[in-house]
Amino acid sequence: MKPKELEKYVNYILKIAVMKCGNLDEAQDLCQETMLAALKYLSDGKKLII
Repeated sequence: MKPKELEKYVNYILKIAVMKCGNLDEAQDLCQETMLAALKYLSDGKKLII
């Protein structure tokens, strides 16, 4: 998976984060941290399997 392909998962991740956190601000932070972690994982040469 290429970094650009992660964009299609942002809304799904945010939706799950809102359900988990119950607060939009915290959910946005969690979503951002999740996306950054995925980008770092990809930049290390690893592949995401979704």
